[in-house]
Amino acid sequence: MLGLAEEGRDHYDRFRRAVSKIDAESKKKRKRGKDEYLKFLKNAAFTKEYFHSDCIVENNFADVGNSEQGSEETCTESSVIVKAHHQYCQTDLSCYIDLKSPAKTTSSIKKLHESCLVQYDTVVEKCRKHARVNQTLKNWRNYNKKLLLNTRNFRKSLNKLSFSNKKLHKLLGQKNQNLATLKKSLRDKDDLLQALLAKIDNVQSGKVQLKEGKSYSNETFKAVVNLKLLGVADEKVGKVIEIVGELAGVSFDSVPSASSVRNFALASLRLGQIHVKHKLDDFLEDEKSLCLASDETTKGTAKLQAFGVHAPDGTFLCVGIEPVAEKSAQTAFDVLEETVSGLPEASADFFKKVLVSVSCTMSDAARTETKFNELVSTSRSKAIPEIVSDYAKLTEPEKEKFHQFSQFFCQLHILANYTSVVLKSMLEHELVVRGLSKLEEPSVFVLIKSVSQLFGQRGSGLHGILQIWTAWCTRYHVNRYSFPAFVGNRFNILFVIASRIFFHRHHLLEFIKECEESKPALRNIKDLLENEMVTEHLHVLGLCDQLITGPLWRLSEGCDHILNTCSYSLQLQKWLETCSVSPVSFFDGTSPTTSLEVESPTNSLLLLRALVNRSPTKMSGEVVSLVCKASLEYFNRAFVDFLPGGKHCDDDKNIREMTECAPATNRNIESVFGMMSHFYDTKPNMRVD
Repeated sequence: MLGLAEEGRDHYDRFRRAVSKIDAESKKKRKRGKDEYLKFLKNAAFTKEYFHSDCIVENNFADVGNSEQGSEETCTESSVIVKAHHQYCQTDLSCYIDLKSPAKTTSSIKKLHESCLVQYDTVVEKCRKHARVNQTLKNWRNYNKKLLLNTRNFRKSLNKLSFSNKKLHKLLGQKNQNLATLKKSLRDKDDLLQALLAKIDNVQSGKVQLKEGKSYSNETFKAVVNLKLLGVADEKVGKVIEIVGELAGVSFDSVPSASSVRNFALASLRLGQIHVKHKLDDFLEDEKSLCLASDETTKGTAKLQAFGVHAPDGTFLCVGIEPVAEKSAQTAFDVLEETVSGLPEASADFFKKVLVSVSCTMSDAARTETKFNELVSTSRSKAIPEIVSDYAKLTEPEKEKFHQFSQFFCQLHILANYTSVVLKSMLEHELVVRGLSKLEEPSVFVLIKSVSQLFGQRGSGLHGILQIWTAWCTRYHVNRYSFPAFVGNRFNILFVIASRIFFHRHHLLEFIKECEESKPALRNIKDLLENEMVTEHLHVLGLCDQLITGPLWRLSEGCDHILNTCSYSLQLQKWLETCSVSPVSFFDGTSPTTSLEVESPTNSLLLLRALVNRSPTKMSGEVVSLVCKASLEYFNRAFVDFLPGGKHCDDDKNIREMTECAPATNRNIESVFGMMSHFYDTKPNMRVD
């Protein structure tokens, strides 16, 4: 306040008002930011000129700090521009120095000095307090830093402990699981040990318990079923068990009676039905396409219908063999529905689910089976919208994929029917050669049946020729001298026997010459073997076995996919067309396709070599021409669906995937009927149902 004018009180009041305005403005600037606040302080600092100026307008201090706009306001022409300064006075002194009154100046200065000392001591004390507070705050800050560091370290340790705890819990769970498994294993072993100890006690006492409570044990049930599989009669099962017990030196508390054995058989039938149901459930769960196989036969007075399904992995499941009142497609379909729906724990729509999973059928080409396949296709189309979820939301291509359905026919039946085609051609040739108008069967067929009857593996024991023939071949070191039986073989057995007769024709003539007088039945065979036409027919039949029927049979049973028939049927067609025009091509020993030349231990290279080494004649060429033309017509009709233009010729990826489950033959169902034939022959009184 040393620079104030005489009118000190007025200047002092003006100074206080300016300080108040600056203080209010500084608060506003402080809220806006640190940089703007500092700039304001520089512009608002008091200088020496402020106290010597008489015309400074107080409102100047209200607008200080507006440096953003780049201008400062002035009061008059003589107003002083407020400039930045780092020091300004904010001390409200309680005394006023009047420089014009020397008398008062000394006392004023003294008072001012005392006041300054007091304020100085106050400020020093405040500074000390502030220093102590500041040091305390520093100590607290250091303490908090250490505390935070310890907290972080503790958190890291806690995380590590939590991770270790989880690992320990997981390990503990595994150990508990292993312990539970071990306890269960120990209990099972203990039960087994107790059972074995009980059996040992029974053996030591010489008596074995076959019953567990009031029922026979599972081991007894298994033994009875095995005895039934061996053909033991119901009333003899108990006696067999007693005989075995006597052999082992033990006795039984009781043995199953005939009625109990029959109940065991019925129970095993129930187990078989449960097995079929579980297998069908597995097929449906895998959502794989199935092939429905069916066939019918007559055994005595009973008509039987068999059903089975093929899975893509090659699994075959016999669904059932049921007696039917008549051979009709509708009856067969009703029996199929009743059989599948009657399986244990089958739901109401189980049969429809099975139908939807069936994408193709396998059967023979009989009219009844063809109509049955059509009924399956129609019922399947009706069941698809009910079974397939969200069927209405599917696109047309997706719906069409669900409705794809194929019918296949057994290729073994094609080979079986091919025999009559070849024999018919040879009969026509023989009628022309011999100049006859009518003949029941070709002479070569008579020869084949006669040789099979007298020299075959199941030949007639009345004449006793087979034993003599076997000894004769052994003496002269003749290999592969056996002939398959003609009866009991359905497919290409005629061609197999023909190739064997052609190979051994000279051996047979030599044998017959030695035994002709003692065995008059051989004279007819001798006449046929010496007939040139019959020899040519044997030659052609043998080549058919080596080049057509044998490879086709093996390929149909071993092909990877039934649609592979498209390739080899086309190659067979082209080969037959060539042979019908140029019969010489038939005798070179080359199969229609290399894929048909499947090696088999039942074939001998000697047979094929003997057939190929014989030079063709004019007569054999005529026979080949007739046979190839008839064969071409027959195979074109049999493989019409697999040849170009057929419904199975389009090798579409979806069709190939849907028909992956289809076999090329119906041999599994035929095998089931073969077993039934065995039962009818060996156990005529056995119940079919």
